[in-house]
Amino acid sequence: MRSTILTGLLALATAAAVAQAPPAAAPGDGPYRLAPGDVIDVVVAGAPDPAYSPPADGIIIGPDGTIMYPTIGLVAAAGKTCEELASALALGLAARIRNPQVVIRVREYNSLRFSVIGAVKRPGQFTFRQGITLREALALAEGVVLAGPGKASGARARLVHQNGTSRSVSLENALRGLGDEGTLEIQVGDTLVVEQESSVSVLGYVRAPGYYQIPDGATLSEAIAMAGGVLEESGDQRRLIGDLAQVTVNRASGEVLTVDLLQAVQAPSEAGAAPADRAANNPVLESGDLVYVPPAKREASILGYVRTPGMYSFRPGDRVSDLLARAGGEVLQVGSTEGSRGDLTRIVLSRRDGRTLNLDLSRTADVQSELRNPQLEPGDTVFVPEERLEVSVVGHVTRQGRYRLRPGDRISDALAAAGGPLRPTTVPTQTTGADLEHCWLYRATGEKLPMDLRFLVEPGGTNGAEARDRTRAEIDAPANLPLEPNDTIVVPEADRRVKVAGYVKDPGYFEYRPGETVSAALAMAGGVLTNIGSDSRVQLRWPSGAEEEVDLRQSDPPLTPGVEIRVPFARNRVVVLGYVEKAGFYEWHEGDTVIDAIALAGGIKGPTTNVGMRLVKGEYYRALLIRRENGVEKRYDLDLKSYYERGDQTHNLRVYPDDVIMVPGKGKFNPQALLQDVLLIPDFLNLFR
Repeated sequence: MRSTILTGLLALATAAAVAQAPPAAAPGDGPYRLAPGDVIDVVVAGAPDPAYSPPADGIIIGPDGTIMYPTIGLVAAAGKTCEELASALALGLAARIRNPQVVIRVREYNSLRFSVIGAVKRPGQFTFRQGITLREALALAEGVVLAGPGKASGARARLVHQNGTSRSVSLENALRGLGDEGTLEIQVGDTLVVEQESSVSVLGYVRAPGYYQIPDGATLSEAIAMAGGVLEESGDQRRLIGDLAQVTVNRASGEVLTVDLLQAVQAPSEAGAAPADRAANNPVLESGDLVYVPPAKREASILGYVRTPGMYSFRPGDRVSDLLARAGGEVLQVGSTEGSRGDLTRIVLSRRDGRTLNLDLSRTADVQSELRNPQLEPGDTVFVPEERLEVSVVGHVTRQGRYRLRPGDRISDALAAAGGPLRPTTVPTQTTGADLEHCWLYRATGEKLPMDLRFLVEPGGTNGAEARDRTRAEIDAPANLPLEPNDTIVVPEADRRVKVAGYVKDPGYFEYRPGETVSAALAMAGGVLTNIGSDSRVQLRWPSGAEEEVDLRQSDPPLTPGVEIRVPFARNRVVVLGYVEKAGFYEWHEGDTVIDAIALAGGIKGPTTNVGMRLVKGEYYRALLIRRENGVEKRYDLDLKSYYERGDQTHNLRVYPDDVIMVPGKGKFNPQALLQDVLLIPDFLNLFR
């Protein structure tokens, strides 16, 4: 009875390993369809990297009917023809390889086989042929080995089909060719299990699955060792391997144990592991137990700048850093570009479901962080990109943009790549320069650092010489920080700007140098409009909103950022005509005299030639003052000789708004003749400009 129960459990376990995959087509039934156990070769024409190609020893189709293909993951293979599987792989590679050409051939037709295990002399797999009977199958296994008196009477076996069904058979009838069992034929993928007392079955991903006699007290690890141990990776082999962390033990009583034998095998004396816990992970087997080692489907790929890219299996709980260590433990120091290397700050983890995670494994303190170093999942692909020291420089520089620099470069190198900070070299100018005192450095981590970069440029001297760039030795200082990938340097615009408006030649915004005054700002704007704007009074509006009027003859305030300067219209004016250097309208100021007004007009004019070809010059000691008082025009003929000789102010009268001062030509004392001479002077046309 116990033997019958054991046989049933063995049949169920064997069927569960193969029930998910469709059976292979029998020979002669049309194109061959792949099945679990087959080993195939895949050739990809035009693959740019070995990581896109499978291992040289082929790919085995797992019990679930799938294969693990680099860069694609799990692909259903069982039930497909070679052409159909090639089309599926080409579709998966199309996103990485342009017009991929995939060719598949079958290296081992292991699906067209059957197995005989248990109490036989040579258990194993055998090549299938049409019409083979149970007796012939037992003969291929070199006969039955029974623990009893050596007779097959009453001995039983179980025939497990590939589709999961099974039946119990009498070995005596099968060997003698009696009844239905004597003519029963083996089918593709069948497993014939010959029962024997004091034995266990070890199936799944072990080197030699079969039926093994065990001594009393034998443990699970000993039984797996008798089966040659689990399948493991060897060299470049990338086949599925046995998973010791999920071994199942099916008892004859119906109890099913799932144990993590990996803990018992790899760390049997680990500190803190109680003997009872170790025994639970490596139980003592009983006769009739069925041990199944499942495939290790926990595999992930790692590509890019690592020492050994490829596909690797991993243990439960392993993280991305563990996979990186499996791939060589170090990033490459050289790559396609001289000096390039793997960038641990920009690792990309692609999940099988399409999710993408960006990771930073450069900080050893974060190796236990699930966010920065997550646990691996089956089908993961990890890509380590090339380290590129790329930084952005924006703001008031010659050329804004993103620049690729060399590892170890500093902020000064980034500014040099951007052409340096903007520095106006002419006055006036409509553009402002860079404010090196208030720059910012933004790290990819989110850190924001203020920077004073004035040490990069030596200020100009007192003679107005332009600033010069310092040498690398001069700027090798702590403030000149080393750059990190994806840094952003922001150089703001200088705040030394003022606005000049009103009656000036070129109103607008202007940048001033430290220490400059309102008069310098008026000069930047082209100066006051002659005879129109006030040449002494300006209106100032400070950034605070306060306003004031300033007389530049008495005060010339220093400039501050944001101040607005407005030159008003010169409403109170006097007119200076006649033989002066520049006749015209001039702004009147309180206390001005006739001599002051003549000085504003450039002084007495030297000899000139009038229309009558007479040499004429201004009368040095005479002037005519015309003034309108109470609606009546009055004229004052002023003798200024006493003023020039003795400083007598008697005839140097004060002038008032709208007064007209005329300087006659030498020898012309008649006011009417004086006016005629003045009208002949071309400079009088300045009044109409």
